[in-house]
Amino acid sequence: LSNSCYAVMPSAMTPIMKVVQKIGHPFDMFFRTILLGLPKFLAPPVKLYGGVLEINMESNTMQNRVRCVQDPDGTDIGMLTGVTVHDDKLYLGSLRNDYIGVYDDTE
Repeated sequence: LSNSCYAVMPSAMTPIMKVVQKIGHPFDMFFRTILLGLPKFLAPPVKLYGGVLEINMESNTMQNRVRCVQDPDGTDIGMLTGVTVHDDKLYLGSLRNDYIGVYDDTE
């Protein structure tokens, strides 16, 4: 864990964002700005999802460099906003949950 860095993925990509992503720059930024400005009742629904990417900086191959830990439907923890490493455990912060998730990779 000490040679790795971590990034959270707060939600799964919605179908409309997949379309916007394919449009290309600078038009994608324009459409993202419009989507962010929509009232909540018009905005596309957010899919519950929890995901953490681990990037091992010492691995020589891309196949072993990136690992993803997921809660695909967000039942245990979703909408992750932060990850902290302490004593070989990942502590996960979330917008939706009233607890801190703990992931122990040694078990």
